[in-house]
Amino acid sequence: MDDSVLFHITQVTHSTRKSDRMKRLNIKLLNPIKLTLEDEIILAKWFAKLVIKHKYIIFAYNSCCDHIHFVNFSRHSSLKIL
Repeated sequence: MDDSVLFHITQVTHSTRKSDRMKRLNIKLLNPIKLTLEDEIILAKWFAKLVIKHKYIIFAYNSCCDHIHFVNFSRHSSLKIL
């Protein structure tokens, strides 16, 4: 049986999303971090180094000012934390 899987992973910057729990408790977002174009380029280069070092298979990568998306291929039995 083939245990290959694709994962769509999203990572957000600090204080840019508000969960339902935060809304219920009236928690305010403080000092959200928004990436500049230069920040996004630095992040993409850092990410590329990790991909090469750990031999990750990435099908797509998208960087926005407050979050990134990537699609990772993995064998379920050999999953590692990204």
